[in-house]
Amino acid sequence: MTPLTNDPSMLAVTPEAAKAITQVVGDRDPSLGSGLRITTAGTPLGALLLSVVNGPDLHDHVVPFGGGALFLDPEVASRLAGKLLDVEVNQQGVAVFSVTSRADLN
Repeated sequence: MTPLTNDPSMLAVTPEAAKAITQVVGDRDPSLGSGLRITTAGTPLGALLLSVVNGPDLHDHVVPFGGGALFLDPEVASRLAGKLLDVEVNQQGVAVFSVTSRADLN
């Protein structure tokens, strides 16, 4: 599981997560500039909300990767700096995203 970025100040995305994000975004909004936005707005403490959007909000941090982009609200960008976004597909075919420390790669 090699992340697609080596910048330690950014959220890294595994190739598997990138593929899942690209598929989810393409299935819901294949228009140019669309991506997956991660925010904490309206969620229980510690939870993240993922949604497909047409583009980033004004203050979002954009995390590009081959074939797509993540849009992180400023609070999420700070919380996830230096972390790794990965995905596993469960038995029902649902993508379940997880965030871990990059140290877990070692």
